[in-house]
Amino acid sequence: YSLEMNQREDHVVIRTNTPRFNSRCPLTSSMCLIQIAITGFHEADYVLTVTTNLAITTLAIDQPFQGVIARKSYEYFRVSVNDQQQSLKLSLTPTAGSSELYVSCTNESPSTSDYSFTSYHQHSTTATSFSTTITGASLASRGCDSFPADVYVSVFNNDTVTTSSFILTPTLISTDDGGDSLDQLTFLPHGLMLSGDVEYRKFTYYRVSIGGGDAGEDLSLSAITASGDVDIYISNDWETKPFWDTATSQVKNYVYSSAHSGSNFDELITIPNLDPAQHPSYVVGVFGRYANPSNSDCEDDEWGGSTTCDTLVGLGVTCDGF
Repeated sequence: YSLEMNQREDHVVIRTNTPRFNSRCPLTSSMCLIQIAITGFHEADYVLTVTTNLAITTLAIDQPFQGVIARKSYEYFRVSVNDQQQSLKLSLTPTAGSSELYVSCTNESPSTSDYSFTSYHQHSTTATSFSTTITGASLASRGCDSFPADVYVSVFNNDTVTTSSFILTPTLISTDDGGDSLDQLTFLPHGLMLSGDVEYRKFTYYRVSIGGGDAGEDLSLSAITASGDVDIYISNDWETKPFWDTATSQVKNYVYSSAHSGSNFDELITIPNLDPAQHPSYVVGVFGRYANPSNSDCEDDEWGGSTTCDTLVGLGVTCDGF
């Protein structure tokens, strides 16, 4: 078992529900002896603490949970997803210090080295909120074999000195498109970063509002991906939101697009000369264009094939008003 190591603290988690552990300690055994060795690279004093019976808090849907985490420590949660047609949205707001989000269907204690979904790739000292949406199909492909399913979540304080505090809110969304009205879409605050995931050839939708003081100004939106590629599409309202037309293999219904203006890793789009009286808000659609073909079975026409797959693309969105 390996360590998650830093200058002040080392810790290792031994999970008893893994094939590796069971190969050395069969489930039929009444007791197992675990040997621990501590190596000093320099002369040092230390304190060794062993804990068992992992504490997992059950999250209530739409109910914010406020927590405090010691330095280099985790807080563990579970949340139930009723069926595969639902998407799980996890909103994490660090209120002090720094927090990271890790999610798994198979590991009751997701960590920095063992997880299926994470907000880490969008971690930023300027971000005040992280919002990660995971579809039921994505959960099913990562180990949630049957529904209702328990999804395990951990919040990690990566700071080596101070404690951190946070607010974690789970929400279930009953449609594939991230909501059934403009009011249910995730709001993009001006000047802040949110994080999320989007599947291959699917959309994750947001809304951005325009105030009276923004009249005549330009609004810029940018997306930065950790892997794969995304495009930003913007429409004037929810009824004419962007969508993927399977018949033509094209995105339809949009007034602004970054499809031909960005690189494979970042996108930038600007709405010029804002008119709040005419358009008080916009629908922002983030489209999962493709994944890295060297790391995925997912292909699209650009790579010489066409196949359905479930590919998550890490996403960070920044909405800046100037």
